[in-house]
Amino acid sequence: MGLPVPPPVNRIPVELLIEILMLCLNETWHRSWAISSASFALNATAEYNPFIFGQVCSHWRNVASTTPALWATVTLYEPKMSQVPLYELWLERASECPLTLASFTRRPQTWKRVDFWLQGAAFAPLLYLPVGGVPILESATLDLRDWNHEEVDEIWRALHSSPVLQRVVWDPGYLANELPDHIPWAQLTHVRLPEAPSLTQDTFLAILHSCRHLQELCFDSTMSMYTSRPVEPVMLPHLRMLRTRAFDLSPDFNLHYMILPSLVSLEFTIFVNRDPFQFIPALLTRFSCKLQELTLRHGSWWIEETLLPFLAVPLIQDLRKLDLSSGNVTDKTIRALTLDPTKEGGLLPHLRELVLPMFHTSVKISAASTMAEMLGSRESTLRTFEVTIPYKDIKRHTTDYKFKEIMRRPWQLCRRSFSVDGVQLGLYAC
Repeated sequence: MGLPVPPPVNRIPVELLIEILMLCLNETWHRSWAISSASFALNATAEYNPFIFGQVCSHWRNVASTTPALWATVTLYEPKMSQVPLYELWLERASECPLTLASFTRRPQTWKRVDFWLQGAAFAPLLYLPVGGVPILESATLDLRDWNHEEVDEIWRALHSSPVLQRVVWDPGYLANELPDHIPWAQLTHVRLPEAPSLTQDTFLAILHSCRHLQELCFDSTMSMYTSRPVEPVMLPHLRMLRTRAFDLSPDFNLHYMILPSLVSLEFTIFVNRDPFQFIPALLTRFSCKLQELTLRHGSWWIEETLLPFLAVPLIQDLRKLDLSSGNVTDKTIRALTLDPTKEGGLLPHLRELVLPMFHTSVKISAASTMAEMLGSRESTLRTFEVTIPYKDIKRHTTDYKFKEIMRRPWQLCRRSFSVDGVQLGLYAC
């Protein structure tokens, strides 16, 4: 008699099984640490830790215990001596993989970074934080939207009192009505301002003038920030990353009075009828910067005819990352991005990460052939490429040998991410 045939789930390639296990660990949920007095988890919002995989079967236990990446993060709540053997086993399985360790303790004087997503009843350890009680706190993220506003404000007052606080993320409800007077704007380097009626343009300008050390800024452009009067430009010499969402105001409106010479990363999420490729070049000229990363989301307002001239703008030729995750492109864009080995330069020659939106092609032109040619021309620099292809085109090209060569396996999933010749590829069907 032959050996028993393993069940189908155990015939999944180990590499794919590891991907599945990693995705399981990345699933998050909103919970309060108060539900457990001695938690040992992947992180504060993870539903599972990698020990659970060992309870499925011996095969999964072997895979999980020998994959260090699954054990590269650990969070402890009120560490106890009884957990030391478990912690040692966790470190042993993490092997040489770089480790991220977080620990929640009721000693706020030891807090360096806190991230809380708490719902329901108030979490007692946070309610009695004294002003000046977090002397080494550098980063704070709080989402306490179900809590009483006065209680939340007292917690933030204590956190804001840290003399070294640099990074803050407030939930939208906290800043909805007014901006607290105890926010230490002058020492902040990373700020995320949610959409809030209290954030008028005068207030926004005052914040920018106070945040002279700002390195990363995320904010929403809304009509409450609109004004027709002249505004004096604001110089932010250290700002490197800017993210903005535009709901009812042109996304470039609030940027016309900023001077950002150190900007390297720009991200727009656009919900208004404005073609970004028509105003970004003027903004970059005003910023006097050399952009390295550009991301445009929900940009269904642009067309390929304006994208192609934009790709040739000299100010963006140093881009390392271009993310156009919405809209439509055709083989014209793919061919424009294909480098000619007989000529120097070409469009965006230094790209390491490229994300394109919906790719449409005709029956006469093979999507695989066009993309394979472009990828081949950038093999020395490109490391990540993602594109969305209509399902009808996926079916049409499953017999194309170049398509199969790129896929390396039959198309079975609606999303595929894998590595080919050192390039991380993501192909999406819809």
